[in-house]
Amino acid sequence: MTDLTQYNNGNAYDANETETGGSGLEPGRYTMHFAGDEIIAGKNNWVALKMYFEIDGTTIVMNTTFTLGSDNPKAMEIGDISLKLLLKAMGVTSMKNTEVLVGKSVSGQLIRDPENERYLRIDQNYGKNWQPVEGTKAEAPKPAAEPAKVEAKDDSEFDDKIPF
Repeated sequence: MTDLTQYNNGNAYDANETETGGSGLEPGRYTMHFAGDEIIAGKNNWVALKMYFEIDGTTIVMNTTFTLGSDNPKAMEIGDISLKLLLKAMGVTSMKNTEVLVGKSVSGQLIRDPENERYLRIDQNYGKNWQPVEGTKAEAPKPAAEPAKVEAKDDSEFDDKIPF
């Protein structure tokens, strides 16, 4: 058997991390379905929650990050606000574990990546671009329409003589 981890920074290849960069999509607002997450880290004590979203009606998976820890307090503030606004848009009031996001969707904005115009990326805009998915707001269910009542006709005026 072949050990492929030597070719993927020591990690397993994860099919949920398929990212095509948005080929076939145009910038705009899309419904995005939560598709997974992981914790990532970088320089200056930077730690972030990387979330994956499948774009509705496609197999395209995009990701975005929320700073959880950093030497930069402004980065942490932006991550905190954007994550809370995402949760609100998804209808989640509190989260200790990302399992509560399974089956949830959000409306988000895709824009051209300024570093490479061929690709799209999720634009959080400090959390301002997260919106509830249309039709998921708490609406009172509409009562089903009652079938129209059909009045029974008096068929005594008809005779049994059928013309065929």
